Amino acid sequence: MTRKQSLTFLLVLYAVLSAYMLIRAGLGLPFRMWSGFVHPMLALSCVLIHSSGREGGRRTLVFAVLVIVVTLAAESLGVATGLIFGSYHYTDRFGPLFLGLVPFVIPLVWLNMMYPSYVIAGWIVPRTSDGRQRILGVAALGGLVLTSWDLAVDPGMVYKGHWIWDTPGGYFGIPWSNFLGWWLTAFVTLALYLWISQWISPARPAATETADDRPMLIMYALTGLNSIIGDFLIGLGGPALAGLGAMGVWTIWGWVRLSRHSTE
Repeated sequence: MTRKQSLTFLLVLYAVLSAYMLIRAGLGLPFRMWSGFVHPMLALSCVLIHSSGREGGRRTLVFAVLVIVVTLAAESLGVATGLIFGSYHYTDRFGPLFLGLVPFVIPLVWLNMMYPSYVIAGWIVPRTSDGRQRILGVAALGGLVLTSWDLAVDPGMVYKGHWIWDTPGGYFGIPWSNFLGWWLTAFVTLALYLWISQWISPARPAATETADDRPMLIMYALTGLNSIIGDFLIGLGGPALAGLGAMGVWTIWGWVRLSRHSTE
């Protein structure tokens, strides 16, 4: 099975499992712990397969390590002190907690959506920019693309009891500082990756320019729809519409830029 076939197969499985989880939620059936583990692992497999072909093995390893280390540190500091995101804590619904603070699966969730956000940002930021300007542009926009997902996912996860805000805020109970924290965490991670990757053997010359990035746009959209539909099912129409609008802009914009490049 080729890389493209493997990626397609895993994306289909990811979509099927997403539908299964939504159907269970719509029927009022309890959350299955196994699905909460398998779902992000399928997404992780898609990310690693795509990134290894696009960025190369060494860069993929650096990207994954940076995301896991930075996000786990940021979340742990956030839970312990209330800094970065605001005052919140996780329940045990996602399984064991790192140092009793953050579920071990959470950094993988960050990785699964930060990579597609990075890919989308890379297509939207003008390719005429280079060096420091491009690093800052892709990192800043990638943070916005990622944070757009949280507009839908955070209220839904709080409603389902996966984490609790000790001091609720103005966005459907979520403090605005949370979104700034999401953007800042993503910006730092992506900026570090782009800066460090300058000293790593580059991906194959054609890879970054001609690789088919549509699977990552699809995965970004699928993950977003999973959260958006989930919000609608539990009566959170506001966050669902906000997430749909924000994520829809980046998905369509990225798809158009990629398609234009493919026809040139």
